[in-house]
Amino acid sequence: RGASLVRDIDYLNRFRQASLDDYMRYAHILGYSLREIFDEESLQELLVPVSEDQLLDQVQVAIHQLKARGKPILPGSIGDLLGMSGRRLKQYPRVKKLLTRYETQRKEEICLLGSQREDELVKQVEQTLKQLEARGEPIVLQHVCDLVGLTYSRMVYKYPRIKALFHEYQKN
Repeated sequence: RGASLVRDIDYLNRFRQASLDDYMRYAHILGYSLREIFDEESLQELLVPVSEDQLLDQVQVAIHQLKARGKPILPGSIGDLLGMSGRRLKQYPRVKKLLTRYETQRKEEICLLGSQREDELVKQVEQTLKQLEARGEPIVLQHVCDLVGLTYSRMVYKYPRIKALFHEYQKN
């Protein structure tokens, strides 16, 4: 329990609202007084709003850290590292522009991966159909899907080229 309290406070877990008692236990666990943890100078720094330039620098450092860890670059994950919400980060125009660029890039990558996956599945389905034909087995689309490893509904819903391929086979 103590370790999770320290972790939540140290990493600014935005889903946990720490109480005064939590902070008193935190100080006790670390062997400091509350005064040492919350010295007046540090508290004054918290009252001064961060400039957009400073925040942009912090966001870029967070992006670098996420890339180094192989994690997706999302406003929420950046916000978690900086101790603020992704929505709050987007209140700064230049930060919002940077985050939007990464979000767009991520969507394009996901779309490209989906297209590559569809290419692979089309080849697999075509190969499976040819194998069944060569063996003289009846072609049951559900059986083809089972051999490929996806459900029929997922194949035709998510992959339009496979749906078209199945329709061609149903006609023939």
